[in-house]
Amino acid sequence: MAYPQPPYQGSGYPQHPGPGYPPPGPPYPWGVHPQAPYPVAVRRPAAVTTAAMLMLAVPVLSVIGYAATLAATNAMRANLRRTFEDVGASGDVIDQAMSQSSLALGHSITGVISLILALTIGALALFNLNGANGARITTWVVLGLALVMSVCALGTLMSFESTLSQLSATAGSDLDMGNILPGWYLPGTYALGTLSVLIYAAVIILLALPTSSAYFRRRRP
Repeated sequence: MAYPQPPYQGSGYPQHPGPGYPPPGPPYPWGVHPQAPYPVAVRRPAAVTTAAMLMLAVPVLSVIGYAATLAATNAMRANLRRTFEDVGASGDVIDQAMSQSSLALGHSITGVISLILALTIGALALFNLNGANGARITTWVVLGLALVMSVCALGTLMSFESTLSQLSATAGSDLDMGNILPGWYLPGTYALGTLSVLIYAAVIILLALPTSSAYFRRRRP
């Protein structure tokens, strides 16, 4: 005995399935079922990679500069005081020379701030490599501050040289910088300071390039 079959329509699914069966989904044309899109990997631009590598070099340069300053400070202060005492300079002149030397070389507070700033820049480099746009914006702010500080530090060092020359004239003696500071300190400090300024400016420019902007604005999977 044959039983009547329910009518089928569409792509072969019954319109009214029996009890216990879930309702069928909508039919797909031509039997093609849509698939979830696969995440597309975005290649990091060379500009971003270069900027991050330069940023990672900043903590290294900062540690080298701070170590050089500590090594030169004690020798400079002792030599400076002895030199002024030998020429019979007054106590006021000696105190002014000591104050200027502390300002020029930067003591603990300035050194610690510089190290913290350098470590922050190094940490931001890792976030920039990952394409965090917030890190890029923070990098511009931090590097702008570091750029101003580096230029001011170079200006302070040049001012110290000028002040030392004036104190030399006041004391009536021709001070030889070679007898006050280690011969490597001033050239090395100027080189590190100039290199830092160039790095900061280069990173700011590299992260602002169109290819970098597209990388940071990409839709993350």
